[in-house]
Amino acid sequence: MWQINDEIEFFKNALKGGFANVKDLFYSIDDKHLAYIPKEIKQNIPTLQSRNALIGNYTETWCQKLLAPMARKFNLYAVNGVVCEELGLIKSSRADLAFCTTNENYQKSKI
Repeated sequence: MWQINDEIEFFKNALKGGFANVKDLFYSIDDKHLAYIPKEIKQNIPTLQSRNALIGNYTETWCQKLLAPMARKFNLYAVNGVVCEELGLIKSSRADLAFCTTNENYQKSKI
């Protein structure tokens, strides 16, 4: 489902939105900015950790938009960042995405 165009949109939005810069997103190799390290590059280049959170936030929203129509078919909401303390989903460890009966971030479990 995630396609190359989605990846391109992520990079465009990150740069255009001002929440990331080129150094946060791309490897600088041989005077080029690359999203991935080519297999033929044998240099020991550390993994970019700076974009992990950016990609995480972007893909959580992307998944929510993808799954929201399916959730609606079951009279549910696809909600990002859900807190439900009864399930161990606390403020510092929210659910990336949950199907809920309300469109709220703070949920109560129902048995």
